[in-house]
Amino acid sequence: MSSGGYEKYREDVISKLGELASQHEGEKGLIHTASYDRARELAEAFPDNAIRHTRNTEFGLSGVIDEWQSSDKDMLFSPSATDGVDLPSDMCRWQALVKVPYPQPSNPRVRFLLDERGDWNWYYEVTCQEIQQSVGRGVRSKEDYCTYYVLDYSFMDVVREASVPDWSRKAVVL
Repeated sequence: MSSGGYEKYREDVISKLGELASQHEGEKGLIHTASYDRARELAEAFPDNAIRHTRNTEFGLSGVIDEWQSSDKDMLFSPSATDGVDLPSDMCRWQALVKVPYPQPSNPRVRFLLDERGDWNWYYEVTCQEIQQSVGRGVRSKEDYCTYYVLDYSFMDVVREASVPDWSRKAVVL
């Protein structure tokens, strides 16, 4: 999904998300997208089972989460639910990461660290931390559980290059 792979694999991602939704029927699933446009596109593939977070949502992400939780729709698509979201117990039993959240190379700070300093270790560590944060949205205690799926093969680069804690490795289903 990274490096322009979305267009090539869009239908595969939709198919996989459909399989996951069927596998987790009746359970709430949070799908982390790379952008609001991607959230819209993917949610449109599931008109009867999805809610999406939009930029112009009147009540923000918390309002969208409230709407999702009170609806019969299982899937919530959002580009901004990787941190600051509390979904314990049945509020979220599965998650899918559509695209690995690498820092944007167009950001001047990121460009400086990569081009001038060659700090690729930082790049992968920050990415790993962001993924770990997103895993935690649906696992809020020792007794809680939430299956986490990664649909972007470039996740393997993060696993190879970053210091991924054992608990995090065990939490992810590839």
